[in-house]
Amino acid sequence: MNIIYDVLEELLYLADEEILVTYQCADEIKNVYVRPFISKENASQVFLVLDLKNENLRDVVDGTLVKELAIQFRKKKYHRAEMDRNTTLLIMSEYRNDGEINKVEKVKIEDDPYYFKKYVFSFNEIERKNAEM
Repeated sequence: MNIIYDVLEELLYLADEEILVTYQCADEIKNVYVRPFISKENASQVFLVLDLKNENLRDVVDGTLVKELAIQFRKKKYHRAEMDRNTTLLIMSEYRNDGEINKVEKVKIEDDPYYFKKYVFSFNEIERKNAEM
């Protein structure tokens, strides 16, 4: 969702190269890309932005996605130890126009105290278009 990228850039967060995360959920191996935004004013402040469909939120709860993301994030050249407690994972979760938000998984993700602070922003196609107008 471009509006989030725009807001982060206005707040002087600079986008860096996407992080490829390979993780396992159930018996399936999956890949996602996560875009890091690092503060220009305070390099220990980081937002990681992940696009994930509503039906895949379970991967965050039941799979190894967050753990693998933390491992890959810590391998980056720009990573510093103080980033570990100052990093927020923003999950942009699109749901179908005729669907419902996966509230149970969303709450589990946001309440999970491990690795990063986590927030799930749910939206459908109509809401995305309205936000970008």
